Amino acid sequence: MSTDARIGRRRDRPENVLIELAANSYDADATRVEILSSGESRLIQVKDDGCGMDLDDLKELTTVAKSKKRRMLEKGETTPVFNRKLLGCFGIGVISFLSLGNLIRFFTCKEGCTPIMYQRTRSHQKVSVIASLCVAPSRDHLHLYFRLHPDANINSGLVIDFLRVLLRELDGPIVLLWDRFRPHRAKVTQAFIQRHPELHTHHLPPYAPELNPVENVWSYLKMNPMANLALTDLDTLTTTTRHYGRSLQRKQTLLRSFITHTPLSLRLE
Repeated sequence: MSTDARIGRRRDRPENVLIELAANSYDADATRVEILSSGESRLIQVKDDGCGMDLDDLKELTTVAKSKKRRMLEKGETTPVFNRKLLGCFGIGVISFLSLGNLIRFFTCKEGCTPIMYQRTRSHQKVSVIASLCVAPSRDHLHLYFRLHPDANINSGLVIDFLRVLLRELDGPIVLLWDRFRPHRAKVTQAFIQRHPELHTHHLPPYAPELNPVENVWSYLKMNPMANLALTDLDTLTTTTRHYGRSLQRKQTLLRSFITHTPLSLRLE
Protein backbone atom coordinates (compact mmCIF):
# COMPACT_ATOMS: atom_id res chain seq x y z
CA MET A 1 0.00 0.00 0.00
CA SER A 2 1.62 3.24 -1.13
CA THR A 3 0.84 6.68 0.26
CA ASP A 4 1.70 8.38 -3.04
CA ALA A 5 -0.80 6.22 -4.93
CA ARG A 6 -3.62 7.45 -2.74
CA ILE A 7 -2.87 11.15 -2.86
CA GLY A 8 -5.58 13.02 -4.71
CA ARG A 9 -8.28 10.38 -4.17
CA ARG A 10 -11.61 11.56 -2.88
CA ARG A 11 -12.02 10.69 0.78
CA ASP A 12 -15.77 10.94 0.79
CA ARG A 13 -15.87 7.43 -0.74
CA PRO A 14 -16.19 4.63 1.83
CA GLU A 15 -13.49 2.44 0.26
CA ASN A 16 -10.92 5.26 0.36
CA VAL A 17 -11.81 6.04 3.96
CA LEU A 18 -11.22 2.39 4.90
CA ILE A 19 -7.85 2.47 3.15
CA GLU A 20 -6.87 5.56 5.12
CA LEU A 21 -8.01 4.08 8.44
CA ALA A 22 -6.12 0.86 7.72
CA ALA A 23 -3.02 2.94 7.00
CA ASN A 24 -3.46 4.67 10.33
CA SER A 25 -3.63 1.29 12.05
CA TYR A 26 -0.39 0.33 10.32
CA ASP A 27 1.21 3.55 11.54
CA ALA A 28 0.05 2.67 15.08
CA ASP A 29 2.12 -0.56 14.87
CA ALA A 30 -0.97 -2.74 14.67
CA THR A 31 -0.45 -6.40 13.79
CA ARG A 32 -4.13 -7.06 13.23
CA VAL A 33 -6.90 -4.93 11.68
CA GLU A 34 -10.55 -6.00 11.66
CA ILE A 35 -13.13 -4.35 9.40
CA LEU A 36 -16.68 -5.33 10.35
CA SER A 37 -19.71 -4.37 8.30
CA SER A 38 -23.42 -4.71 9.02
CA GLY A 39 -25.56 -4.14 5.97
CA GLU A 40 -28.80 -3.79 7.90
CA SER A 41 -27.62 -1.02 10.22
CA ARG A 42 -25.15 0.44 7.66
CA LEU A 43 -22.51 0.25 10.40
CA ILE A 44 -18.80 -0.13 9.63
CA GLN A 45 -16.36 -0.80 12.46
CA VAL A 46 -12.57 -0.68 12.20
CA LYS A 47 -10.64 -2.29 15.07
CA ASP A 48 -6.92 -2.82 15.53
CA ASP A 49 -4.44 -3.80 18.23
CA GLY A 50 -2.13 -0.84 17.67
CA CYS A 51 -0.77 1.68 20.14
CA GLY A 52 -3.34 4.04 21.59
CA MET A 53 -3.20 7.81 21.94
CA ASP A 54 -1.85 9.66 24.93
CA LEU A 55 -3.46 12.84 26.27
CA ASP A 56 -1.47 15.13 23.95
CA ASP A 57 -2.43 13.04 20.93
CA LEU A 58 -6.08 13.26 21.95
CA LYS A 59 -5.91 17.06 22.12
CA GLU A 60 -4.47 17.12 18.60
CA LEU A 61 -7.07 14.72 17.24
CA THR A 62 -8.58 17.25 14.84
CA THR A 63 -5.39 19.24 14.19
CA VAL A 64 -4.17 18.52 10.69
CA ALA A 65 -1.41 21.05 10.07
CA LYS A 66 0.84 20.07 12.97
CA SER A 67 -0.30 16.64 14.08
CA LYS A 68 2.13 14.25 15.78
CA LYS A 69 2.30 12.14 12.63
CA ARG A 70 3.25 15.15 10.50
CA ARG A 71 6.03 16.09 12.92
CA MET A 72 7.32 12.51 12.76
CA LEU A 73 7.34 12.68 8.97
CA GLU A 74 9.22 15.99 8.94
CA LYS A 75 11.89 14.51 11.22
CA GLY A 76 12.11 11.28 9.25
CA GLU A 77 11.01 9.22 12.24
CA THR A 78 9.47 5.76 12.09
CA THR A 79 6.93 3.97 14.28
CA PRO A 80 8.23 3.16 17.79
CA VAL A 81 7.66 -0.63 17.84
CA PHE A 82 8.31 -2.00 14.33
CA ASN A 83 10.20 0.97 12.82
CA ARG A 84 7.67 1.27 10.02
CA LYS A 85 7.65 4.11 7.52
CA LEU A 86 4.46 6.11 7.92
CA LEU A 87 1.66 5.39 5.45
CA GLY A 88 -1.26 7.54 6.58
CA CYS A 89 -1.82 10.95 5.08
CA PHE A 90 -0.68 12.79 8.20
CA GLY A 91 -3.94 13.92 9.77
CA ILE A 92 -6.25 13.18 6.85
CA GLY A 93 -7.38 10.00 8.59
CA VAL A 94 -9.42 12.02 11.06
CA ILE A 95 -11.05 14.08 8.34
CA SER A 96 -11.67 11.12 6.05
CA PHE A 97 -14.37 9.43 8.11
CA LEU A 98 -15.91 12.75 9.17
CA SER A 99 -17.11 13.08 5.57
CA LEU A 100 -19.21 9.90 5.82
CA GLY A 101 -21.52 10.64 8.73
CA ASN A 102 -23.74 13.41 10.06
CA LEU A 103 -22.82 12.59 13.66
CA ILE A 104 -19.38 11.49 14.83
CA ARG A 105 -18.59 10.67 18.47
CA PHE A 106 -15.29 9.71 20.06
CA PHE A 107 -15.11 7.45 23.10
CA THR A 108 -11.83 7.20 24.97
CA CYS A 109 -10.58 5.33 28.04
CA LYS A 110 -7.29 4.74 29.81
CA GLU A 111 -5.18 1.78 28.74
CA GLY A 112 -6.39 -1.41 30.34
CA CYS A 113 -9.75 0.05 31.35
CA THR A 114 -13.04 -1.02 29.82
CA PRO A 115 -15.00 2.01 28.57
CA ILE A 116 -18.31 2.45 30.41
CA MET A 117 -21.26 4.28 28.88
CA TYR A 118 -23.88 5.23 31.48
CA GLN A 119 -27.52 5.19 30.39
CA ARG A 120 -30.79 6.03 32.12
CA THR A 121 -33.59 3.62 31.24
CA ARG A 122 -37.09 2.71 32.42
CA SER A 123 -38.05 6.33 32.99
CA HIS A 124 -40.73 8.27 31.13
CA GLN A 125 -39.98 11.60 32.81
CA LYS A 126 -39.02 14.39 30.46
CA VAL A 127 -38.58 18.13 30.10
CA SER A 128 -40.59 19.78 27.32
CA VAL A 129 -39.20 23.02 25.93
CA ILE A 130 -40.83 25.81 23.97
CA ALA A 131 -38.56 28.38 22.35
CA SER A 132 -38.31 31.19 19.85
CA LEU A 133 -35.28 32.41 17.93
CA CYS A 134 -35.87 36.12 17.35
CA VAL A 135 -34.16 38.30 14.75
CA ALA A 136 -33.96 42.04 15.39
CA PRO A 137 -35.38 44.33 12.66
CA SER A 138 -31.82 45.41 11.88
CA ARG A 139 -31.01 41.70 11.31
CA ASP A 140 -27.70 42.09 13.15
CA HIS A 141 -28.63 40.56 16.51
CA LEU A 142 -30.51 37.48 17.64
CA HIS A 143 -32.26 36.51 20.87
CA LEU A 144 -33.19 33.06 22.10
CA TYR A 145 -36.20 32.86 24.40
CA PHE A 146 -37.21 29.56 25.96
CA ARG A 147 -39.29 28.07 28.74
CA LEU A 148 -38.97 24.65 30.35
CA HIS A 149 -41.93 22.51 31.39
CA PRO A 150 -40.79 19.51 33.44
CA ASP A 151 -42.79 16.33 32.98
CA ALA A 152 -45.45 18.08 30.87
CA ASN A 153 -46.63 18.18 27.28
CA ILE A 154 -46.81 21.44 25.37
CA ASN A 155 -50.45 22.43 24.89
CA SER A 156 -52.26 25.52 23.64
CA GLY A 157 -52.31 27.06 27.14
CA LEU A 158 -48.51 26.90 27.40
CA VAL A 159 -48.18 28.25 23.86
CA ILE A 160 -50.34 31.25 24.78
CA ASP A 161 -48.32 31.85 27.96
CA PHE A 162 -45.15 31.89 25.87
CA LEU A 163 -46.68 34.31 23.37
CA ARG A 164 -47.47 36.63 26.27
CA VAL A 165 -43.79 36.53 27.23
CA LEU A 166 -42.77 37.49 23.69
CA LEU A 167 -45.26 40.36 23.66
CA ARG A 168 -43.75 41.71 26.88
CA GLU A 169 -40.15 41.30 25.77
CA LEU A 170 -40.37 42.50 22.17
CA ASP A 171 -41.42 45.98 21.07
CA GLY A 172 -43.42 46.62 17.94
CA PRO A 173 -45.03 44.16 15.52
CA ILE A 174 -43.95 40.51 15.67
CA VAL A 175 -43.83 38.27 12.61
CA LEU A 176 -44.04 34.72 13.92
CA LEU A 177 -42.93 31.89 11.65
CA TRP A 178 -43.72 28.50 13.19
CA ASP A 179 -44.58 24.94 12.28
CA ARG A 180 -47.98 23.26 12.14
CA PHE A 181 -47.81 21.81 15.63
CA ARG A 182 -51.41 21.18 16.76
CA PRO A 183 -51.36 23.66 19.70
CA HIS A 184 -50.21 26.33 17.23
CA ARG A 185 -53.34 25.74 15.16
CA ALA A 186 -55.75 25.30 18.09
CA LYS A 187 -58.84 27.53 18.11
CA VAL A 188 -57.95 29.04 21.47
CA THR A 189 -54.46 29.93 20.21
CA GLN A 190 -55.84 31.49 17.02
CA ALA A 191 -58.38 33.48 19.10
CA PHE A 192 -55.54 34.85 21.24
CA ILE A 193 -53.59 35.87 18.13
CA GLN A 194 -56.59 37.69 16.68
CA ARG A 195 -56.92 39.70 19.89
CA HIS A 196 -53.34 40.93 19.43
CA PRO A 197 -52.99 42.61 16.03
CA GLU A 198 -49.25 43.12 16.63
CA LEU A 199 -48.84 39.35 16.14
CA HIS A 200 -48.55 38.21 12.52
CA THR A 201 -48.23 34.44 12.12
CA HIS A 202 -47.17 32.30 9.17
CA HIS A 203 -47.00 28.51 9.07
CA LEU A 204 -44.10 26.54 7.67
CA PRO A 205 -44.94 23.85 5.12
CA PRO A 206 -45.89 20.47 6.61
CA TYR A 207 -43.14 17.89 7.19
CA ALA A 208 -40.35 20.42 6.73
CA PRO A 209 -38.36 20.57 9.98
CA GLU A 210 -35.27 21.60 8.02
CA LEU A 211 -36.90 25.02 7.53
CA ASN A 212 -37.29 25.62 11.26
CA PRO A 213 -34.17 27.18 12.89
CA VAL A 214 -35.38 26.13 16.35
CA GLU A 215 -34.98 22.50 15.28
CA ASN A 216 -31.27 23.28 14.90
CA VAL A 217 -31.26 24.61 18.46
CA TRP A 218 -32.62 21.30 19.75
CA SER A 219 -30.16 19.30 17.64
CA TYR A 220 -27.23 21.30 18.96
CA LEU A 221 -28.22 20.90 22.60
CA LYS A 222 -28.92 17.17 22.27
CA MET A 223 -25.88 16.29 20.20
CA ASN A 224 -23.25 18.57 21.75
CA PRO A 225 -23.29 19.75 25.39
CA MET A 226 -25.87 17.15 26.50
CA ALA A 227 -24.91 14.27 24.19
CA ASN A 228 -23.41 11.88 26.73
CA LEU A 229 -25.24 12.90 29.89
CA ALA A 230 -27.09 10.13 31.73
CA LEU A 231 -29.10 12.07 34.30
CA THR A 232 -31.01 10.14 36.95
CA ASP A 233 -33.68 12.59 38.13
CA LEU A 234 -36.00 15.18 36.66
CA ASP A 235 -34.69 18.13 38.69
CA THR A 236 -31.13 17.60 37.46
CA LEU A 237 -32.35 17.25 33.86
CA THR A 238 -34.29 20.51 34.18
CA THR A 239 -31.39 22.39 35.78
CA THR A 240 -28.89 21.07 33.23
CA THR A 241 -31.12 21.95 30.27
CA ARG A 242 -31.66 25.45 31.64
CA HIS A 243 -27.91 25.90 32.16
CA TYR A 244 -26.98 24.99 28.60
CA GLY A 245 -29.91 26.92 27.17
CA ARG A 246 -28.83 30.09 28.97
CA SER A 247 -25.26 29.53 27.87
CA LEU A 248 -26.46 29.29 24.28
CA GLN A 249 -28.30 32.62 24.60
CA ARG A 250 -24.93 34.39 24.87
CA LYS A 251 -23.40 32.82 21.74
CA GLN A 252 -24.33 34.98 18.79
CA THR A 253 -22.24 33.03 16.30
CA LEU A 254 -24.08 29.81 17.12
CA LEU A 255 -27.49 31.49 17.08
CA ARG A 256 -26.77 32.91 13.64
CA SER A 257 -25.66 29.51 12.37
CA PHE A 258 -29.04 28.01 13.27
CA ILE A 259 -30.63 30.32 10.72
CA THR A 260 -27.93 30.26 8.04
CA HIS A 261 -28.04 26.43 8.00
CA THR A 262 -31.68 26.44 6.90
CA PRO A 263 -32.88 27.00 3.31
CA LEU A 264 -34.71 30.15 4.42
CA SER A 265 -33.99 33.23 2.32
CA LEU A 266 -33.56 35.42 5.41
CA ARG A 267 -30.17 37.15 5.30
CA LEU A 268 -28.44 38.39 8.42
CA GLU A 269 -26.28 41.48 8.57
